[in-house]
Amino acid sequence: MRMQQTREAMRTKTPSLWLSLIFALATHSPYAFSNTNATCIWITDPNAVDAPIEVSRSTDAGAYYCEHTLCFNLKEATDLESIGRNSDNEPLLGFLHVAPDPFLLERPGIYTQSERQAANRRVLAAGIQGYVLDLLEHSAGKSEFKILITGFGPFMGNVQYPDGSIHQHEFNNPTQELVTIHENFDAAMEHSFGSSQTPAYRQGIKSNYVVQHGGRTVLISLIGQYLDTNDSVFGTLRQSLKENQPNAVISTGVGPNFSAESRASNAGLRGIETDTPAHEEGLAPTFELFNESLWKALQRGSNSKKPPLP
Repeated sequence: MRMQQTREAMRTKTPSLWLSLIFALATHSPYAFSNTNATCIWITDPNAVDAPIEVSRSTDAGAYYCEHTLCFNLKEATDLESIGRNSDNEPLLGFLHVAPDPFLLERPGIYTQSERQAANRRVLAAGIQGYVLDLLEHSAGKSEFKILITGFGPFMGNVQYPDGSIHQHEFNNPTQELVTIHENFDAAMEHSFGSSQTPAYRQGIKSNYVVQHGGRTVLISLIGQYLDTNDSVFGTLRQSLKENQPNAVISTGVGPNFSAESRASNAGLRGIETDTPAHEEGLAPTFELFNESLWKALQRGSNSKKPPLP
């Protein structure tokens, strides 16, 4: 009964429970963040219908599988020949945390993707815009690009109830559906390039789009990759990078708010130099890597529905 009341409260966004859930995500689960962000941007709605979405620049990805993913990608994919770079010579490899939503404790199917993913689609669209601009500017006339977009499956975490008690539950991760249901990529591309884009064809987890802009034809392939929230993530990422040879990677996970991660360390990550990396709670970091390419891409793509492609 209490669980049902909790779900109903979340659907109606009861402030006390909703704030408690965000507090739980930030402090009582493996997803722990300091959020000492210096700057933020607003992702605006070109149609002026929905409120702007605040996205922060973060230097603390959480020392769990979100940070592990960014760290692994920066170590594993930076030297891939296919990966593009921006004007600052940073590889186009980023991690986007999306904000928690009222459906984290619900089963899939009781909500529409438009209800759950509206904000996620808009922020992802800005990142796609920015990375496509980077690729067009620094790829010597190339007009076909592949962007790998990853998302996590369910994860365990704690919920603080209004009475102060804490209970562990499995969370329904929004990024799982974001990257595995084609309509989310369709909507993101519409936000990115307006009516000038058309879905060309589907091939498994890949959605291909032809973008017409300024007399140019650009083929953009968005490749969705599901990741389990456990140590299998590293093998899955390695295989996906090898098979898909993407030009850019945007990994996603759920955090306390929308944030573009610009720093990754091997905190809590053992054996990243080996074939079998693994999470190890409390392991101190020995190195850190910095990459602001996604943060810069979001800024490039945040203000215009149809960016001025070169």
